[in-house]
Amino acid sequence: RQEAFGDVTERRKLREKLGCKSFGWFLKNIYPDLHVPEDNPGMFGMLKNRGKADHCFDYNPTDDDVVVGERVILYPCHGMGQNQFFEYSKDGELRYNTRTPAGCVMGDSVSTYLTIQLCRGHGEPVPTH
Repeated sequence: RQEAFGDVTERRKLREKLGCKSFGWFLKNIYPDLHVPEDNPGMFGMLKNRGKADHCFDYNPTDDDVVVGERVILYPCHGMGQNQFFEYSKDGELRYNTRTPAGCVMGDSVSTYLTIQLCRGHGEPVPTH
């Protein structure tokens, strides 16, 4: 979304004069662990079930301080985001980003359930289980 924010010419000149780095540089070098959601159309939002079109992936851990370890369930779609907001990343991850740290949907190696686990680091292989 592009919104008018006024003339920033003077701010750009000051930034250039002071030799300031970009915000992207800050994220890459100072806070590389912060995941910035990707802006890919159609790659984020609710995940609707094809068998039950009115049901979506839903994740609502019982403890707000523990993001990982519980099951992803199907729940009636409510359109309010939060526990039904997921992102498919360019790294092939299905991310749950509404809490910190972000979790990723993974298959449980023992059962047939999907759970949220910590996402892998950049460059690490996608888990096979």
